[in-house]
Amino acid sequence: MKYKNMPTKKTPVLFPHYRSLLATILILFCGQIMSFQAQAEISKEYTAPDWKDLIPETWQPPLIEPDSTEYHVDKKSLATKLQRQQIKLPGYMVPVKFTSNMVSEFILMPFLKHQVRTHYHHEPNQLVYVVLAEPLEVNNPYLPVWASGQIRLESVDTDAGHTGYTLRQAIAETYIY
Repeated sequence: MKYKNMPTKKTPVLFPHYRSLLATILILFCGQIMSFQAQAEISKEYTAPDWKDLIPETWQPPLIEPDSTEYHVDKKSLATKLQRQQIKLPGYMVPVKFTSNMVSEFILMPFLKHQVRTHYHHEPNQLVYVVLAEPLEVNNPYLPVWASGQIRLESVDTDAGHTGYTLRQAIAETYIY
C-alpha cells in the first residue's frame, strides 16, 4: 500500500557528477592508448642501436695502429647488419660544415675526446658522418644531440677523422636527459 503524501527517502549519491568524472576518465584512457600507439609507430620508424652495435662482435682492432696519414677503413670493422636501417643515435657533434651557428654537416661520436683522461682516438666504426636535410642552429656544440636517418656503410675522410658510417638527409635534435 502506497501513501500519497509520504516523503520519500533519497539515498545520497557518493559522486554527484559521476557522468563527467566517467567521461574524464574515458578521455584520459583513450589519450594514453593513442600515446602508446604513437610511440610504437615512432619505434617502428627508427631503431635506436647502442654505439657498441656499430662494431661487429668478431672484429678486433689492429695491434699496430695504421699510419694516420693513410686513409683506410677496414670493411670488416663495420656492422653490415645496420646497412640502410632507419636509426636514431645519440652522441656528440664535431661540426664539419657550418656558417655562424648553423651546422649542416658534422661527425657524430659517442663521446668527445676531452672527456677521456688518456690519449684516445675514435675508430672509424665509432664515427658517423651526418649530412642534415636542413641546417641546425647550434649555440653550444658540446651538448649531445640525437641524429636520425638511414645509416649507410660509407666512409668519409675529414680533418676531424675518418668515418665508417654516413647518415644523409638526416634530422638532428637536442638530446634531452
